[in-house]
Amino acid sequence: MAEKNKKTITGQVLNSIKINKLKCINGLNEI
Repeated sequence: MAEKNKKTITGQVLNSIKINKLKCINGLNEI
C-alpha cells in the first residue's frame, strides 16, 4: 500500500507542476 501511495503522491506533484508550467506559459503569452 505504501508504494502505491508514493506513486499517487508523485503523480499529483507532477500534475501540479505541469499545471503551473502551463499557467506560466499562458501568462507570458498574455503580456
